[in-house]
Amino acid sequence: MELNRRDFLKGALAVGAVSAAGAGLTACAPAAKDNPQTAETGGIEYPAGLQESDFKESPVELAPITEFADEKTYDVVVVGAGTGGVPAALSALEEGATVAVLQKESKAIAQGGTCSGVLLDESDEQGVMNYIQGFLEDCGWRADRKLAETYCKYSGEAIRWTQVRTAEAGFPPYTVRPTAVTEYEDGSKCSRRSIMFGPKPFNNGTMVEHLAELAGKLGIPADALKKSVERYNELVDAGFDADFGKQAKYLRKVEKAPFWGIHKHVRVSALCAGATVNENYQATRTDGEVIPNLWITGFSAGQLCGAPDWSMYQGGMSAGHCIMTGRICGIQAATGGKLEAATPITEADVVAVSA
Repeated sequence: MELNRRDFLKGALAVGAVSAAGAGLTACAPAAKDNPQTAETGGIEYPAGLQESDFKESPVELAPITEFADEKTYDVVVVGAGTGGVPAALSALEEGATVAVLQKESKAIAQGGTCSGVLLDESDEQGVMNYIQGFLEDCGWRADRKLAETYCKYSGEAIRWTQVRTAEAGFPPYTVRPTAVTEYEDGSKCSRRSIMFGPKPFNNGTMVEHLAELAGKLGIPADALKKSVERYNELVDAGFDADFGKQAKYLRKVEKAPFWGIHKHVRVSALCAGATVNENYQATRTDGEVIPNLWITGFSAGQLCGAPDWSMYQGGMSAGHCIMTGRICGIQAATGGKLEAATPITEADVVAVSA
């Protein structure tokens, strides 16, 4: 099945995709006629294992595009202006490509504030191998070793590139943490750098004189809060938290004003689940075959940790991984497969913009 560029963009579901325009935008999906379900779904073919109900709460829109105001040609198309997409677009531009960024929102959107990478020039080979081994162990040996090796090889340059480019734009990191150096028993070492953007807003909660007032401030039923406090105080008197297992040394009754509360929202900090890729972050089919001229960045690239939950082995690794993958994907799309920039950013460049 041959897809033209319009059909490719119309059918794309992945966010964080980087494409080199042309022949690479072909054969991205099997023919609809081969799937009997399409007769029941108005011609829409869902990926294997998925059905219409799986998309009811999804932001993905499967509406066909039937009208076009204009048509433009670019060397590289980046889908999604996030923590991976923006570095991809900028890196492709730096390599001399023309670039289009497709973003549903009116501005770029990123999550997280800490970005980390491995400094190869301040590490030794065995130390990096030990670092990778520790990461694999932390992931229960489920992680993709080749992707971990790619992170270690290119993330340090990507972090330095981010330091330089954000400083040039007038928005440098508000904190550059001291270089973290792990020295292993065999005498080897691995060095990492973490840069932080923000600072993030702090939620310091609410302090009031009455529980009912606190419930109103937090948006929870006052009677439910009262019952919860009564139950908790009973557990404190008993000296054992039978409900949640809180350690006895932390049990203190809630009975005297002022009362303080904070509204915490359950959320997912980072996911590691998306389209499968090879070590160069080229999208692959279920049989492992590479889809030409299609790269996947950030959280949309599937299997670094080997599971949807993100490893906490290295602080800032998730955002650092997004930046690193965006950078190497943008460079590859612009150059036809090279992973390193024509002019890599060095520590000397970082020092120069920090002076």
